[in-house]
Amino acid sequence: MLNTIQSKSEVIRATDECVMCGLCLPHCPTYQATKNESESPRGRIALVRALHEDKLQANNVLMTHLDTCLTCLRCESVCPANVEYENIIDAGRESIQSKHTWLYKAKISMLLLALSNRPVRAAIKTILKFYASTGQISILNYVLNKLSLTIRPLELIFASNKSKIAANTKYKTKSKSKVIIALPCASDMLADTTIDSTKYILGAMGCNIAYINNHCCGALHQHSGKPKQAIRFINKFISLCDRDDCDVIISIATGCGAHIQRIPKLIVNQNTEDVSKKHVDINSFIANHDAFNSLKFTALRKNVFIHLPCSQAHSSHNLGIIEKNLSAIPNIQIKYFQERLGCCGAGGLNSFTQHELANQILENNISELKSKNADYLVTSNIGCALHYQAYLSKEKSNIIVCHPITLLAQQLV
Repeated sequence: MLNTIQSKSEVIRATDECVMCGLCLPHCPTYQATKNESESPRGRIALVRALHEDKLQANNVLMTHLDTCLTCLRCESVCPANVEYENIIDAGRESIQSKHTWLYKAKISMLLLALSNRPVRAAIKTILKFYASTGQISILNYVLNKLSLTIRPLELIFASNKSKIAANTKYKTKSKSKVIIALPCASDMLADTTIDSTKYILGAMGCNIAYINNHCCGALHQHSGKPKQAIRFINKFISLCDRDDCDVIISIATGCGAHIQRIPKLIVNQNTEDVSKKHVDINSFIANHDAFNSLKFTALRKNVFIHLPCSQAHSSHNLGIIEKNLSAIPNIQIKYFQERLGCCGAGGLNSFTQHELANQILENNISELKSKNADYLVTSNIGCALHYQAYLSKEKSNIIVCHPITLLAQQLV
């Protein structure tokens, strides 16, 4: 049985919980960027309510206000009334899906297919490599720009020392801990090094990798107003993860991790509860595993900025876990942005479909990275990493963007 907002009356009841106090406004990235009330959480809640009360019709302006929401859920974290904003914005987007232009619907469908379908991803990866090798990537960019899309950098996003990592993944595993690695969408296309790094560190800790689940968890579909498609992906994901031969399900991307924790609220049954209880983020897993304390790392005299993705901040109570792990590297200089939980503007598909606004939100973080001489930026969200890397590559910056697990693997003795 689904436990999501579906009927008009349920949506309206959910919006009733918002007292319009405005405490969320200073925490909303799109409102801070635009100062437009309709780009704020309470503004969007009012729009969704009016839609479901048939007081407003879905037009281009209204749909843009709902589509530009990053679903960062920073508003939920500070809401004194505990408004379920995530459910409300999902319901709003579902209600306007059929009203979009065919071009917009084609763009979203193309992106979702490219990210969630393994054979399609493999074909795209081959095409990207071909264009990159021939130096004709500008042609592909031209086609995408005509669709109002932007292409992310073609180099491996989590790039550090892949040759070393790939050459040192043959640890003998003696531990009884058996894990499933739940890979994020397009990880095999964009985050090869992160996958290698995860296997490398887990192997060094003596863990047995029972299975690698490369099936989409449905998060992007859920937040794109396609809950029925999301449910199909979730059911498949659960069926692959619900195994007796594993103790832990490890996610390596915070967006996936946050969605896996939400799954029991979307589909209420014992299987979803079991999978959710087994789930743990890779950073938390290694921090709480005794074997990690026995690992040795070479010194790194570099300035390393930690980016805390909104999905991590919303779903985790221990925001210092990455700093704790990276502190195992001698001489490392760990830094945070002045706004510790500053959103980067990526927001799922937004860095592809709303890249001008996404770049505007990112600018302050980029300026801070440059002014404080950052050498590395680590983030556990693949969308955030893509967004940072695209901006930094455009400016020909030497700052390396990588997953925290990749930096650990790079320095592991």
